[in-house]
Amino acid sequence: MTLGKYSETFRKKYLKIKKISRSDPQKCITLISEIMREANAANEYDVLGELYYSLGYAYFILSDTDNCTRYFNTASHFLLHYEDYDTACHVISMLGVSYMNQGNLASALDAYSRELKIAEQQNLPLSYYKSYMHFAQCLYFKNLYKESLTYSLKADEIVKKYPEFINQTDSMPIHYATLIMTLTALKQYDAAREYLEPFDNILKMKPMFKNSPYHYVPKFFFKYWTNAPDAALVEKQAIENCIEIADHAGEYLLIINDFLNRLSEIKHYDNMLKVADMFEGILKNTNYYWHLQDISRKRINYYEETGNTEKLLPELKRYWKLQDFAEIASGKMLLSYFDSKEEIAKISQEKKNLEIEVRMDTLTEIPNRRVMEEKLTKYFEASYNIRPLGVEMLDFDHFKEINDNYGHQIGDIVLKTLGRVLKKLILTHQQNKAEKFEAQTASSGAEQKHLRLLEDSEIIVSRFGGDEFFILYYGMDPKEMISYTKTVKDLLQEYIVAAGISVKEPITISQGLYIKTPAESDREWDFFQNADKALYEAKKERNGRIQVVEVRDEPLKNADE
Repeated sequence: MTLGKYSETFRKKYLKIKKISRSDPQKCITLISEIMREANAANEYDVLGELYYSLGYAYFILSDTDNCTRYFNTASHFLLHYEDYDTACHVISMLGVSYMNQGNLASALDAYSRELKIAEQQNLPLSYYKSYMHFAQCLYFKNLYKESLTYSLKADEIVKKYPEFINQTDSMPIHYATLIMTLTALKQYDAAREYLEPFDNILKMKPMFKNSPYHYVPKFFFKYWTNAPDAALVEKQAIENCIEIADHAGEYLLIINDFLNRLSEIKHYDNMLKVADMFEGILKNTNYYWHLQDISRKRINYYEETGNTEKLLPELKRYWKLQDFAEIASGKMLLSYFDSKEEIAKISQEKKNLEIEVRMDTLTEIPNRRVMEEKLTKYFEASYNIRPLGVEMLDFDHFKEINDNYGHQIGDIVLKTLGRVLKKLILTHQQNKAEKFEAQTASSGAEQKHLRLLEDSEIIVSRFGGDEFFILYYGMDPKEMISYTKTVKDLLQEYIVAAGISVKEPITISQGLYIKTPAESDREWDFFQNADKALYEAKKERNGRIQVVEVRDEPLKNADE
């Protein structure tokens, strides 16, 4: 690629497109396709970064998550290549917003970390502010209010140091809205009140936000919890506003969802359902399944609490469909009418049984791949830049030979035996936690005993398919993770003997364990892939080898056994 002239013709066309990317996103997409062909033909490559950004933003307005993410990423690469760092940071920031809207908070935090890194390297105070502001927003929506406040105050320091930023970014209302909601959640009402006036002043300067949920929802939240006399009026305004801006609800997904949470929390169900109906109507043809599932859960809780049996079952079926449960639900649930809360309790139990069935491997009776992927997302976020996370992959060294020589019935017994071993591993860890807790409590003074809590550590096991199994280690020291790999190996030999399995081939497993504290350069799937690589090294010998790869702040460390 060669740097084009970035001619005035293309500049005018781009500015025209930029103006309509929000008001008419579909037309914007059509025009961008035309101008991109012209730009490529004229070697105007340096304009493509901003064109791809406008294209991503148009898809953002349309709630098309796949195209939005793709074009924001492409735009950032072009902009960084041509050293337009200010615009690149803005695009990466919007990429983070898109991830937040999808409920992918780990990827959102990763995007904001990239933005902050570029801001530090290029000394861009505005991008400093925006990354801190978005960190705060992301942490608020994860209910990490104290951590959110830390970043909000960092952003506020930059705003006070550079007051001209008020005219350079449209994100200032989001900053003040997040501050007010966070302080209210922490019950620091006096501190929250101090930001109401500057919040109103900013809204007057930013008409885009003056008539948006970012105007009304924070005020409702504050006024309700401070028992303000006009709290009901502000709640009504917030409801009306959410319905009015339905066409652009994609820009406000997180704060609308937070509004629904607050209405459900205070049991204002009628208003919650009004907003939920609007919200669901906008999202039904999008990939925002996280929000749709959340809305469905709120309705289910409401119908169960109020005993609305007529609406409960259809909502349960809608929820199952969103969870890919539709096929099983049609065969399992034939009930259509319920007379009492006792019957509702039966539905709830049936729903639990159904979820267990879909999430469990029926042969080994341990969780399946779906559960492992969900738990990895959860514990990846919880471990981010804080503590090591371990993923172990294991499979049998001679399973094909056992199946071929002795039949699938013996093969199934071998797989079930490993399933029992992994369940025993979880019980062993729970027992170890309890013993550690008792030892710590015994060594503490009586006045401190009530402060002691069991350590926050977990082992998650799953069968991915065939003879492939995974173990996730969260919240523990790497030495403990490594010791558990040996526990699995020893337990398997013990259980094989107890099961009376007698075959010519040795029944051994190869194990690959990857340990690292998740950081900005990591993705969740990297942990699976690196555990798979470690297993590949272990299986070269096919004799029950354990391969551990532990990545620290220091250079890479390999530990073979």
